Amino acid sequence: MSNLEYDCSEGECTISVNGTFNALLLGTWNELVQKDKNEINRIQIDFSDCEEIDNSGLALLFILKEKMGGDESRIELINVNEEIKRAFAVAEFHQLFHIV
Repeated sequence: MSNLEYDCSEGECTISVNGTFNALLLGTWNELVQKDKNEINRIQIDFSDCEEIDNSGLALLFILKEKMGGDESRIELINVNEEIKRAFAVAEFHQLFHIV
């Protein structure tokens, strides 16, 4: 099972991904992407409870990055396990996101 929770306040959003990060999270993800990028200074996506990510999950991250200003966006991917880090490396996401 997958779910996504987020909290946005004072210009910062924290997103927690649980289970598999994939297209099943699209509804909640779209709510987040619709937020005004001028009201958000920083986004942290917490992968501590994320077990895996597929290509649709990678696409969702890319869409968020573009919506939030491309290279100017401040998006951090935190608590990433080794399996997901490998997926990010294959997709060269280390060039797009700050991975902690």
